[in-house]
Amino acid sequence: MSYRAEAAPEVMNADRLVPTITQLIVRQAMERADVTALLDQKTGRRISYRQLASETRHAAKALALRGLQKGEVVCLYSPNLPEYAVAVLAVTLAGGVITLAAPTLEADALAQRLAVTHAQWLVTTKAHLRHAVLAASQSSVRQVYSFDPALGAHHVGELFETVMADNERTTEALIDPQRDMMVWFFDKAECGKPYRYAAVAAHLAEYHLPSGAVELSGVSLAEPDSFWLLLAALANGKTVLL
Repeated sequence: MSYRAEAAPEVMNADRLVPTITQLIVRQAMERADVTALLDQKTGRRISYRQLASETRHAAKALALRGLQKGEVVCLYSPNLPEYAVAVLAVTLAGGVITLAAPTLEADALAQRLAVTHAQWLVTTKAHLRHAVLAASQSSVRQVYSFDPALGAHHVGELFETVMADNERTTEALIDPQRDMMVWFFDKAECGKPYRYAAVAAHLAEYHLPSGAVELSGVSLAEPDSFWLLLAALANGKTVLL
């Protein structure tokens, strides 16, 4: 099964153009300012909600400038990192579709997933770059990024550091929540299942979050349950522990 996102119609029903979950998180994040959004418990690295909003806006602009088109698929092939969430939000804010691959996948399995989704962008880490580059060479991937500096890949940090004026409008794709896809998951049988924005919002509305921080250490953000919990936590101003 394969999927290519349909181009957005020139005229849309205004009633359907409600803010997406990504837009809500980015717009509300500035109000939370210095509250910790994501904390890596192994290293102590943290991203505040102010940083989350700023880096998402900058990276979304950078992705658009580098040629990310609405509906193009970006695969995250990485262990849990605070920047993982920034990448998800930036890609979707710019109109891309996210697909997730656990870092335990071998190159052949990753290549198959990239082929099924027609992914053109791949984000990984230095430790997983060998498998990522090999898989990318067997697919339609045209851009490989690494969360940490690595020879043979662009550094994600370049996206976060894109020059952007304080009063510059955020790069946001025009999204129809009822038609446009946001994320594509795979089950153990490798059967892809894309989710539209409206389906994501409906799913997250059912989540009941704990009163304190949300613990996501020891699980992969590439797993659907973990990914949903991450988005729900950020949409509600929680601190996510990785």
